[in-house]
Amino acid sequence: MAFGRGPRVILADCHAMVAEGVRLLLQPYCEVLAVVTDGQALIDQARELRPDVVIAEISMPVCSGIDAIRAIRKGLPEIRAVCLTAQADRRHLTEAIEAGALGYVLKHAPVEDLRLAIVMAMQGESFISPLPGDARLPRIGRPRLHPVKQLASW
Repeated sequence: MAFGRGPRVILADCHAMVAEGVRLLLQPYCEVLAVVTDGQALIDQARELRPDVVIAEISMPVCSGIDAIRAIRKGLPEIRAVCLTAQADRRHLTEAIEAGALGYVLKHAPVEDLRLAIVMAMQGESFISPLPGDARLPRIGRPRLHPVKQLASW
């Protein structure tokens, strides 16, 4: 992790307005290295910039976020991945986790959920937003450090 600036991240979302909003929300806590609009650009930028974390929407052109995460984790396993998505279903969640994502945050979740997912991914732990109608899924894994204390240290 980069010292002083928080985790170094790359954001990927095909909706420019959403990506810009997320970038602005994260900038006080993270060093946003790049914002890209498709999965292949995410792969290319991850290879070039070597971020700590990639944050990807699942549904993107050229290459899906899940395929991009799979490719990144295969070649650069030290890079952590978090999905930030509108896909609120078990099938997409399962595919994302199998591809190597540690976080799965729904776009309607509070901003703190994304920040917590990044912190937990940096610790090698998982964070999963509750899916509608599925109370059986755990919301978070077991963090090694208290997440609130970790957030405050950024």
